[in-house]
Amino acid sequence: MHWGLCLHRSHLSILLAAQFCLGLLLVLSAPLLTGHAIAHSALRSPVETVSSEMQALNYRPQPLNAGVRIPDAVKRCMESSGERFDLLGSVQSQGQTYYLLGIYFGFAQQSPLEASDELIAIAPQQGCRRLVGIQSTAKPISVYMPQSAAAALELQRYRRAITLAGGIASFQQDLSRHIDAAKGLYLLSPEQIWALRQLGIAISSHYRVLQSTTF
Repeated sequence: MHWGLCLHRSHLSILLAAQFCLGLLLVLSAPLLTGHAIAHSALRSPVETVSSEMQALNYRPQPLNAGVRIPDAVKRCMESSGERFDLLGSVQSQGQTYYLLGIYFGFAQQSPLEASDELIAIAPQQGCRRLVGIQSTAKPISVYMPQSAAAALELQRYRRAITLAGGIASFQQDLSRHIDAAKGLYLLSPEQIWALRQLGIAISSHYRVLQSTTF
């Protein structure tokens, strides 16, 4: 009876140990059987990934301030040079939306008159097109859109410039200073001249009229 009892207990211990090992093996192998490694367990925090497209957008100039917002579709056509950008105006015409941007190349640049223009058009089903870039030859923007739309954009440009300058008087001084400093080489398109006069801005006579054939 004594040996039989010991043998029975020995078999029971071996059976329990085997069951324990089998259960442990199943627990450890479950993530592998389901195609998930332990390192990617749901217990771990998910890692946020940024698409390559969004990374590319981050290399574009940043908004001049928090209130400056443009659609990502416009950002995709912006040149990657420059440090900051401002939205000078936007207008819809003939099924397209035109965005006029001012690009700043240094934090020393404060006046919209020192910014470079970018003109971007968005059309449904076609995406964006950069019509005017930093290296573009100077032309009136009416070359790229109906004249009425160009005039509306230029009016928005100078209204924005007046706001950033802190009022008409400050902008008037800034414009006169830029025109006089250019010594007869400052260019204004017919639409810009019209917009400035609509806003009551006096224009120094030392400027040149920018035509589509000037350059």
